[in-house]
Amino acid sequence: MAKYLELNKVNKTINGEDIVKDVSIEVENGQYVILTGPSGSGKSSVLRMSSGIDKPDNGEVLIDNINLADIHTKDKNKIIAQYVGLVLQYPGLDRGLDVWDNIVLPVESKGQKINKDKIDYLVDLFEIKDKIYSNSDKLSGGEQIRVSIVRALAVDTIKLFLADEPTNHLDTERKKIIFNYIATITKELNIAALIVTHDKAFAKEYADIEYTMVDGAVVSKNILNS
Repeated sequence: MAKYLELNKVNKTINGEDIVKDVSIEVENGQYVILTGPSGSGKSSVLRMSSGIDKPDNGEVLIDNINLADIHTKDKNKIIAQYVGLVLQYPGLDRGLDVWDNIVLPVESKGQKINKDKIDYLVDLFEIKDKIYSNSDKLSGGEQIRVSIVRALAVDTIKLFLADEPTNHLDTERKKIIFNYIATITKELNIAALIVTHDKAFAKEYADIEYTMVDGAVVSKNILNS
């Protein structure tokens, strides 16, 4: 498998504090990688740099072998829009819209055509088909998370899925279901997935590789499933 996301000796300092220290991570096509560690260990900062939201102070962030630091901001934003699906800690749905519009409007805003077959597959997999025309403010917390994941993956060209604590505030059964869904789409869509989570025990059941961070540094890499 080819490496789709690669971080090489990435560092980040915020307000004089070393948040990320010489972090190197690889995620291949069709691979589901989790990033674990205690709160404040730098996991979310790594994810934000992987998504192009933040820039490292030094080191490389490569998406499909393209170093984001070597290209114009306009080109970087185009790559992120086309190929990266991102879910942050809160679903961020537009509560004035129904589920369908929450899913397709970001696709249309990127100038892409709606792939209804792909969306139908995703809403079936994530069990939100019966909610497709419900207003998003009527959804449970777990349903909102599932919609936000489908929205992130609905762009037809997405090759990298990034999520920051997607199982926050969910019960045990829902945590397992979400991690299972992510494992399924990673393989079936042949995308690379990097998931930040503190729900280590549940996530490890489905992930391929686990990187663990402590105090800004990666302290271990464990092969879980191969």
